[in-house]
Amino acid sequence: MLGKVDGVVRLIAHDVNVLIKNGKIKSKKEVLKGPKLVIKKKMKPHPTDKARKVYDQMRVRATAPGHLSKAFIHFDPNRTSSPVMQQCSFVLILILTVLYDLDLFMCDDSKAFVFGVSEFEYYVWLPEVIRDDPQYAIYGKDTVWEPVSSWYGTKSASSEYHDATVQHVTSTAPDGMHMQQSQRDPAVFIRWFDKSNMLMFGSHVDDKLGCTHSAPRLYKKWFLPAMNRHFITNDVPDIDYMLGANVKYDKEKHELTLSHETAIAAWMEENHMTEMVPKSVPCSMELLKRVEATPMASTEEEIEEAHKLRPVMWKYIGWAGHIARTTIPWAITAINVAAKYMSNPQPVHLELVLHILAHFLYVTKNKLWRIFKRPKGFDSKKSKLWCIFMVDSDHRGNKSGTSNSGLAVFICNMFLWGSRKAQKCITLNTCESEFMAMSSGGQFAIWFILFLEELQFPIDYPVAILGDNTAAIQTHYNPGTTKYARHIDLRSKFVARMLDKRDYVIAYINTHSNVSDAFTKILEPKAFTRFMLWMANGLDSTWDGEIVGTLERLFQECKMREQALTSKEKQLSLKQNSKKRQKTQKD
Repeated sequence: MLGKVDGVVRLIAHDVNVLIKNGKIKSKKEVLKGPKLVIKKKMKPHPTDKARKVYDQMRVRATAPGHLSKAFIHFDPNRTSSPVMQQCSFVLILILTVLYDLDLFMCDDSKAFVFGVSEFEYYVWLPEVIRDDPQYAIYGKDTVWEPVSSWYGTKSASSEYHDATVQHVTSTAPDGMHMQQSQRDPAVFIRWFDKSNMLMFGSHVDDKLGCTHSAPRLYKKWFLPAMNRHFITNDVPDIDYMLGANVKYDKEKHELTLSHETAIAAWMEENHMTEMVPKSVPCSMELLKRVEATPMASTEEEIEEAHKLRPVMWKYIGWAGHIARTTIPWAITAINVAAKYMSNPQPVHLELVLHILAHFLYVTKNKLWRIFKRPKGFDSKKSKLWCIFMVDSDHRGNKSGTSNSGLAVFICNMFLWGSRKAQKCITLNTCESEFMAMSSGGQFAIWFILFLEELQFPIDYPVAILGDNTAAIQTHYNPGTTKYARHIDLRSKFVARMLDKRDYVIAYINTHSNVSDAFTKILEPKAFTRFMLWMANGLDSTWDGEIVGTLERLFQECKMREQALTSKEKQLSLKQNSKKRQKTQKD
């Protein structure tokens, strides 16, 4: 039977147990398998009951990061996932805009979503807000939807549209736009007309965010007409709200502010959290001790209570993680700690999540936004981009015995990206865990530097990878002469081979200045505030005063090493020539 829905979406409601019995799916795990389908919803007042709201529009779409779109084919054989640029690429566009005095622009494509009928079967759980509503959940909590058609369509919102865009943009035909598609992030495109004129954009399903040297000439007179040869591309004049984030760009002051002020305020009001007491930290040390001391659910009552808390945890953590990745990166560690307990949450775990949301409220009230400001002395025509990668780990920070690797990336003293990733192996000592963290940080450094080179931006070499463990640094430079490296897998030693190319250097940084420490563990308020301000406002004179000497010594060592290598090469060439002369004389 047809499920009762509002608007123009046509769905079939099924009982998930009947689908399993009839062999349509093997288990409940196949619902929302692969790239999860996101149901975008717009509400309108109920025609008779003004206290309730019903759906006005709905669209079902699957999205996947551009660099992972090929990997999702295994889960998504019908290619319904729409490639989107990485959040790292989104922030990079904003930073480049500030550094090079560029114009921001945003547009969307009307043809990206049209009315369509899907040609295959897939199933999706009901949204949490209506899962208990008998008007929608015909079979109770076991109700699943099979989208058949919608106003925006399911098949039309697939990667086929993105593929058509790629063919048009990168085409060598006379009517093509001749733009270069990045291989590191396939959703990013760029074209250099000459050394001082460029247009670059990143695709986010039907939205396109970009920057250019001249918006009136290159964007309005070239980009939009060229796109409209194949699509219906509409200019979005209001750039203060981009991809769900608030953006305020002051070109004269070379300053840009990024926040989720509107989204956080709407969320707090929708979930009745405006009266929460703001917290200055996302997780306190006392709360962390209680979370770690709480045992997992074992009795039937505890398991039943965990099942009740699970939907709330999923909803809150999912939203908080999305916000933190872009505008509140200093909360990522607390969110990852809370995410460990999503399967069987206890009340104390929900308290941690609410503590994180209270910190979001603190951020909005104190306006702790991310600020991108051009550093002093940077010349948009002559200066090169300098990148700093800080790495750290917490030895055996998890109950399983594994460690966590932390990474913090800065470009021209502005915070770009931070991540926290669990190591796959159990390390025997701190040197080894730091060694693994430097290896993963080196992988990201190579990817990002190649990304910048691909976009043809000048880079200041050598690129610094900073860690706070001297033993791990020495192990990378001399992997075969230390007992700590005898049993480490060879695939983790590629950083040692990478250092021979002299494009990257590993150096020591004091733990006090290592921002990646904030992505490995929960910190005390004083250290947390210090790292938070550096991530929000960029590296200031207090950080430079501690590390600038190390970097200067590093660059001098690199120059001396290059000179030594060149002298060795000359000596080798002289020896070879002398040997050749001796042979000729003997002959």
